[in-house]
Amino acid sequence: MDKLKDLIEKTEDNTKDYTKKDINDGRIFGVLSYLSFVSLIIYFCTDNKYSNFHAKQGFNLFIYESLLMLLSSFGFAFIMLNFVINIISLIILALGLLGMYYAYTGKAKKLPILDKISIIK
Repeated sequence: MDKLKDLIEKTEDNTKDYTKKDINDGRIFGVLSYLSFVSLIIYFCTDNKYSNFHAKQGFNLFIYESLLMLLSSFGFAFIMLNFVINIISLIILALGLLGMYYAYTGKAKKLPILDKISIIK
């Protein structure tokens, strides 16, 4: 449990890069950024830096969700593969909820694990 706590606490915190106004104006869009493809809409339709930070992370999660769905369509015959896909899906769900929490509380922290394997920087 301590390793999980360390993993969450030791991620890069970029909150200082954003003004209070950016954070307050982009908070709701930041939360919504973790809802699948909505992150793309928010990224291209808003000019708020704070919400775009969360939109990039939300889009990375969306990419991995899509890859998992594609992989699961091939893995229906393999019980073990489905088990692994379900575990990874739960991790992605937890990361999305953590991202929503960060956005709502005004933090611009990178998500654990995802900050090392992000496709969109």
